[in-house]
Amino acid sequence: MTGQVLNEAAGSRRDPSGCLPLLATITLRGASGARYPFGVQPGVDDLPHLGAVYCLSTRLVHVNGICQVRPVYAGQTADLGGRIAAHCREGRLRRHRANAICVYLEENEFIRQGIVRDLVRELRLSCLGRPQG
Repeated sequence: MTGQVLNEAAGSRRDPSGCLPLLATITLRGASGARYPFGVQPGVDDLPHLGAVYCLSTRLVHVNGICQVRPVYAGQTADLGGRIAAHCREGRLRRHRANAICVYLEENEFIRQGIVRDLVRELRLSCLGRPQG
């Protein structure tokens, strides 16, 4: 899988929990075949301090309005806002040229870890953002 393509709708969306303003939604498929609906976040400000699986991603809007989102790093955390802030301080977003964050809210750590493993195998990413060979 080289990236996900989606159409962005005009206006502001919210994730199903109502916590996050979204640019769009995207469904990522894991190696198991399971599908996970992620919200595409416009930036790193005001992210909730909730458990989540996240993918640092590159987002490219083409002239025809089609948007391509390509995950470059997968992770999970019990504190989304704090973890993404740490990635910013560490320069990880800049290093991976990430300009969007895909978020799947999930409070259960065991479930989050399973989702990350499933996505990493399908997207051919490691949790460190390096392609697997």
